Amino acid sequence: MSTHQNSLEAYWAGQVGEFSRREKEILAIFRSKAGSFTDREIMLGLGFTDPNCVRPRITELINRGVLEECGSLIDHHTGKRVRKVRLVLRPQHQTQLAI
Repeated sequence: MSTHQNSLEAYWAGQVGEFSRREKEILAIFRSKAGSFTDREIMLGLGFTDPNCVRPRITELINRGVLEECGSLIDHHTGKRVRKVRLVLRPQHQTQLAI
């Protein structure tokens, strides 16, 4: 069973003080459009041209359990396989939000 997008947004909105400015900007991408994104899509969505402007923060959000890798694809720009990430809910909070 997946958690509804509104539940995810409500939970992470309550955690906003825990995130850096750049992490908040990255999470805003997931609030504006449901789905999964590559690092490049997030970078372009925030108006950057250097992937290192977002990649370290995406990795931190993955390590914190806020985002998760959910697949991969071949990047048409580089020809390399890249990760897709999506917003997740920490398992210990799923029961609180399943209303």
